[in-house]
Amino acid sequence: MSCGPPRKKLKEAARAIALGYVERESETRGRFGPDVAAQLAAFKAPAHIIDIALGETTTPDLCKSGDADGSGEERENVFVLEAANKDVLSLFISSQTQWRIVTLSTMERAEIIRTGLDYVGVEAAARGLGLTWNDALLDGLAVMEQATLDVERKQRAKRMR
Repeated sequence: MSCGPPRKKLKEAARAIALGYVERESETRGRFGPDVAAQLAAFKAPAHIIDIALGETTTPDLCKSGDADGSGEERENVFVLEAANKDVLSLFISSQTQWRIVTLSTMERAEIIRTGLDYVGVEAAARGLGLTWNDALLDGLAVMEQATLDVERKQRAKRMR
């Protein structure tokens, strides 16, 4: 079962990553191998992502029941990402250290706010993964970036209430 058109799936993937919904496991094992695992390690990918590349654990689904987009609406356990979006998702995950941020602080609290991806760093990550930097990759990243920023904005608004 699919979650909609390819760009909608990228938005759902970004929302799932932003909300930490990478808990359930699918049947895919060791799809990438040691070369991709080494590249992920070079980009400081989390250990569980490297384990997936090596086949030491299974690939997580990027969606679970519950509030998938911060809207309060319940969802089914459904998430299917088309193979055409694999490179975009891989690059997005590898680029988590490339967010531009601002910090806001008062006497009572401090907050770090993502403002967008640093695309110079993201392009370097793409080269490191052996991906060709092109319009399709850039468009997909922009979709995932905006979805992540939307989720974080909604979460900030909830905290402010």
